Amino acid sequence: MNIIELNGIFVNNFILYNHKEIILIDTGFLNGISFIKNALLNIHKKLEDIDYILLTHGHLDHVVHLKKLKEISGATIICSKEEQIHIDGKYSYKGINLVCDGLEKFGRFYFNYKAIKIDHHVKDGDILNILGGIKVIHLPGHSIGHLGYLFLESKYLFIGDLVNTRRKKHRFPPAIFNSFPHLIPESIHKVYHMNLNGIISNHGPRLSPEEQWNRFRIFAKDYLKQKIT
Repeated sequence: MNIIELNGIFVNNFILYNHKEIILIDTGFLNGISFIKNALLNIHKKLEDIDYILLTHGHLDHVVHLKKLKEISGATIICSKEEQIHIDGKYSYKGINLVCDGLEKFGRFYFNYKAIKIDHHVKDGDILNILGGIKVIHLPGHSIGHLGYLFLESKYLFIGDLVNTRRKKHRFPPAIFNSFPHLIPESIHKVYHMNLNGIISNHGPRLSPEEQWNRFRIFAKDYLKQKIT
């Protein structure tokens, strides 16, 4: 399996491929399609060759190009069913998360965003027979249906927006984007106790999966200790 990390503005997304299949994890944000197209050209592929689009969750910066990419490639869209309401732009934000609501409404207008249906719903523990096997890991907190994807051969876990790696250490996304913060400790605990070789986050500078995993374990150990005490 090969990984291409697309470091976009505000958010990263990823192309994973072997000699048979091409997967896109999330769709990128500003100039997202151009980034994807150029990266595929470098491996002598094109947008039409994308087989699957795996979504970590339905926030706009992860799905803004979803409909267009589906129309071009015919790729199968995979996500938890709970995220369809976000993809539809109909989630009812409350409290501090109304700031996120306002940002997404502006973004949908700016990008002329069009919603699309998920093709295949997945849940915690499901195995996808793609690229040597992918295990679906439910990591709620950022949103209720937020998912991670564990690639079984490499033991790399794509963690979406569970944490980011800005400023040389792991941090949580700003509170305005976390709709279910009371569920975050459970998700942190879950990842911390997994047998992994590396993790990959959608937000932060380009770091190896191994380095991100090392930083996460330090962060999670301190965080969970504070939650207990």
